Amino acid sequence: MSLDSSPARCRLRSTREASAYLHDRHRVIRAPATLNKLRVVGGGPEFRRIGAKQIVYCEDALDTWAESLISEPLASTSQRAA
Repeated sequence: MSLDSSPARCRLRSTREASAYLHDRHRVIRAPATLNKLRVVGGGPEFRRIGAKQIVYCEDALDTWAESLISEPLASTSQRAA
């Protein structure tokens, strides 16, 4: 997902909505405060600004980021994730 893609093609969510979406869709628990911190230090999902202060996340970017956190299926706990 690139920031160059049109926001009209994806549903934009606020930080609070993005946190709930990650949990509901992917079972990835990240508090809104954690998403705020990840915007500063890096390592979080891509985001957009609306004006000077409003931050939004595209659902596609949230999906891509969440999927990058989840391992491939494993057969046992001794097996290492790729």
